Amino acid sequence: MAEDAFVSFTIKQEGSCQGRPDKHFTLKAAAGKAVRIGRAPGNDVVIEFRGISQYHAELRLAAKDGTYRLCVRDLSMNGTGLQRPESKVPVTLTKQVDEPLHHDAVLLVPMML
Repeated sequence: MAEDAFVSFTIKQEGSCQGRPDKHFTLKAAAGKAVRIGRAPGNDVVIEFRGISQYHAELRLAAKDGTYRLCVRDLSMNGTGLQRPESKVPVTLTKQVDEPLHHDAVLLVPMML
């Protein structure tokens, strides 16, 4: 059943956040929750860096044509980038739009300063 859909993933921080422990998450379709990334203390992944919004981005399970997939949604002021595994050039995400997040993709927060 689609309601039983889930995805497990790991967030690894690099750059100025390098050395922080990896964070592991499991999202379940039936729960309808998201993993929040940003500067605010209540986020699941807190990044204290200039240019990061209080609530910068969310990772969520989104349904399309009856299939669930892990997506990222940009909520920020300074943009969120996505570098797909097959590309060397990152793209800027459209705000408030769920973008599929493929295996080995790199999320760039913030995209610009």
